[in-house]
Amino acid sequence: MKKQVRIFFLFLLMICCAAGVIGIRASAELYQKAVTIQAPEPLAEEVLAGGVSFEEIDPDFVHAVIAAEDQRFFIRHGFDWLSFFRAMLHNLEAGRIVEGGSTISQQIAKNFYFQREPRGLQQKGAEVLVMYRLEWSFSKQELFAVYADMNYYGDGCYGIQDAAMHYYRKDPSDLTAAEAAMLAGIPNAPSVYQLSDGYEAAKKRQEWVLHRMLVCGYLNEEDYADALCEDVHPLLLF
Repeated sequence: MKKQVRIFFLFLLMICCAAGVIGIRASAELYQKAVTIQAPEPLAEEVLAGGVSFEEIDPDFVHAVIAAEDQRFFIRHGFDWLSFFRAMLHNLEAGRIVEGGSTISQQIAKNFYFQREPRGLQQKGAEVLVMYRLEWSFSKQELFAVYADMNYYGDGCYGIQDAAMHYYRKDPSDLTAAEAAMLAGIPNAPSVYQLSDGYEAAKKRQEWVLHRMLVCGYLNEEDYADALCEDVHPLLLF
């Protein structure tokens, strides 16, 4: 019986290894196909040339995005297994998907190449390969600016400059913590959170982002309470 069990687990291990090899090869092929058509470096440089720089973005917005999307973005290199499993835990605690498992660099890769690809391990693997290439070529500050400038914030707003001006008549450098958390939460699901018709859902998302900022140490208790009470309705009529 013990021999049969050992044989079974050996067979199972062989299947897992074979599936892993096949998956890695498929991811590499998907990556190569994507970057052969258009390399990621020129795509990122184009976004940087047309958007705001990292220095022009309010620190509260940076903190809101980091707290919600990729807590270890500025200190880790490559794929972040710790953040991946933390995101899964947060989603289980919330009973719904409130936090993605992808790093900011992976999300850039997805937006560049894989939005129309079916979600799966092959695509995730290809995103990781693009991520390593991007992080080799650009600083984390530059990649954050790419992320902020390429995201869709609903209501026809592409990029943080357009979103801040459209919703709050401000430059990204002048956002309050409450406004920053509101805008940081929208790209997760723009059709749900856009402020013209999704304000209530966006406000709940903003409150979650603010709580993450508190947990991560970006806000103290007083500032957190003030941000929760601040009126963040958009200033423009739709």
